[in-house]
Amino acid sequence: DINDLKEVNNCHGHLEGDELIIGTGKLINEVFGDSFEKFRIGGDEFAFLTQNKTAQYLEEHIWKFNKKLSDLNEKQQIPLKVAAGAHQYKPGVDESLQDIIHKADEQMYLQKIRMKM
Repeated sequence: DINDLKEVNNCHGHLEGDELIIGTGKLINEVFGDSFEKFRIGGDEFAFLTQNKTAQYLEEHIWKFNKKLSDLNEKQQIPLKVAAGAHQYKPGVDESLQDIIHKADEQMYLQKIRMKM
């Protein structure tokens, strides 16, 4: 989820906001590559799915994403701020894709709170 996109749109125009969305998509493709199915599920929300990967594998990719995001922001006038959450499917516990998305969203909102502190 891209943080503060509405503020960017209001202060700098929708073209700048669109550039943040495009930049996020490019960064996601660069970091997560072909190992993940990637989707834009809302105006500023993205989701990815992968199979048969460990939690450590996912954490490593999230770390790489955050590192590349930090490097990118050193060069940009308008910083790209992204909050992410993850959830690993648990057979017998997670009943649907919606359950998985909901649990990942909960983690994302916790990160959004931490980012504002």
